[in-house]
Amino acid sequence: MRPFYWVNMAKAKQKSTVIERAKKFFDRVVAYEAEQRKAEIDDIRFVGLLDQWPANIKQIREQDPQGARPCLVVDKVNQYKNQIVNNIRQNRAGIKVRPVDDSADIEVAEVYQGIVRHIEDRSKADIAYDWAAEGAVVSGLGYFRVLTEYVGDSFEQDIRIERIKNRFTVYFDDTSTEPDGSDAQQVIITELVDREVFKEMYPDANPCDWATATGDNQNKWVTEKEVRIAEYFYIERVKDELYQLEDGSAIYASEYAEKFTGQEALTVINQRPQTRKVVKWCKLTAEDELESTIIPGSFIPVIKVIGIETDIDGKSHYRGIVRGVKDAQRMYNYNRSTIAESLNLTVKAPFIGYTGQFKTSGDKWAAANRVNFAYLEADPVSVNGTLAPLPHRQGFAGVPSGLMADIQTSEHDIQASLGMYQASIGQDSDAKSGRALNAQRQQGDMATFHFPDNLAKSIRHAGRVIVEMIPKIYDTTRVVRILGEDGSTDYAKLDPASPQAVTKQPNERGEIEKIYNIGGKLFSLKRMPTEEELQRYLVGKSAEIYLMVYKIGEMEGNWVHSVFAPNGNVSAPSKSTTSAKKAAPKPASGFDDMDDDIPF
Repeated sequence: MRPFYWVNMAKAKQKSTVIERAKKFFDRVVAYEAEQRKAEIDDIRFVGLLDQWPANIKQIREQDPQGARPCLVVDKVNQYKNQIVNNIRQNRAGIKVRPVDDSADIEVAEVYQGIVRHIEDRSKADIAYDWAAEGAVVSGLGYFRVLTEYVGDSFEQDIRIERIKNRFTVYFDDTSTEPDGSDAQQVIITELVDREVFKEMYPDANPCDWATATGDNQNKWVTEKEVRIAEYFYIERVKDELYQLEDGSAIYASEYAEKFTGQEALTVINQRPQTRKVVKWCKLTAEDELESTIIPGSFIPVIKVIGIETDIDGKSHYRGIVRGVKDAQRMYNYNRSTIAESLNLTVKAPFIGYTGQFKTSGDKWAAANRVNFAYLEADPVSVNGTLAPLPHRQGFAGVPSGLMADIQTSEHDIQASLGMYQASIGQDSDAKSGRALNAQRQQGDMATFHFPDNLAKSIRHAGRVIVEMIPKIYDTTRVVRILGEDGSTDYAKLDPASPQAVTKQPNERGEIEKIYNIGGKLFSLKRMPTEEELQRYLVGKSAEIYLMVYKIGEMEGNWVHSVFAPNGNVSAPSKSTTSAKKAAPKPASGFDDMDDDIPF
């Protein structure tokens, strides 16, 4: 019994060490992110809940002893936020796998590419990408994650991409410096579980208190109905030996025996000490380790998406578009509220008359600001023998011109802080020609290009995480579905024990999956810059290029005729024109070629 006792004590000590390490990391991140979280929540409330008036000023105005004063919110920010976010959705980046050297198989890379597309499609990864991007645009940070799940009642697993709805449940490594978070060493994600479900899942666990940070829903880890648990990711470094095999490949000594089980092992021709990373995951309460496992790969599979990053004294500060426009938006709201208040007071202006003129119908005169009477009677009053004029209102002088000018200035300040003007959101501008209008729109796109660019970098990192996971998760012989760029479905056979571990399979299953493509407009959007490019280069050179194309034979004659059509319209080739596809100019738009290659 003694060995068993000491083994359990060792495990208990190890669990206790992990929990203490998680608590220490958690406390450090809470302190590090305290100001950042408050600023982000204020940003989100500003555009999400339209909570745009400072609380103290709003309270003073609404509790004015002379009557509540208006606190209007005429939101101008969301239209710009929606323009950026929807532009990202229309021109979404994707993961692209490519062979990195001559030892990598192109066909295997294509199969990996198909598997990755299938993972993205089945995971509805666009939801995760869009949600994280919107968080980055609004408040400066967003997250999504890569995880695995069992397939039905089997031991096979699938890889999935999932959104993290509440970004404040993520406590990311404060020592991370990479914009995509690829160098993170520790991450915590919290979640609330129904108390009854928790007792059913973990009957021996003790739900206990553990304070949380700003934005993380509840102040405590335990409520009357729910229990908060934490997923703790951390990286450990393990000493190992790196073997170089006779075929030139490299493998860790700890993986050598397992790889060549049941087959002839390759000879080790060289070796050296090497430290390798092991990614570990566990689910914790403040006292108990509920579950634990090792995650395949060398990265923590939580992907960070950033907006605008600023480094001050070694500390990163993040923001989106909202923080810089708050003052201008508040000034706009204040001016509009002042105008509304002034206009409202015109119908409440007091009647001016002589003493005694309101004696008989005083009640009607007192209610004249609220009730539309058919007529009002005034008592005649004489002043020095002369009948006094009838009561009258003081005339409205109109809205001060300076106030109207300040409203226009505030709106311009909002646009200037974003770098987006009327043309960026489809409003009329000073541009007269279509080319000038497109140029103005492109200026707005360039002013906010860092948002889709940062998302593309994060998606590229997600691709690295997935590519590392694939050979470890799909470690048994199986046939998996792969998805083509055009949405077509094929299959590939994965057999780790075979010399040819990955082989394409013909689609003979007869299974058809309906995938409704809602991106039909995207091709026309990509096509417009191409038409513009062609028009620019073909002016005055139609005959020469027409003859040159026929001589070289790079494009079909029917497409050439369509380019140099009698009506003068210039059009790029369709996707189905295979021979013309190679000769078509590359689109100029910065969003059309955002897919970053993932080395394979």
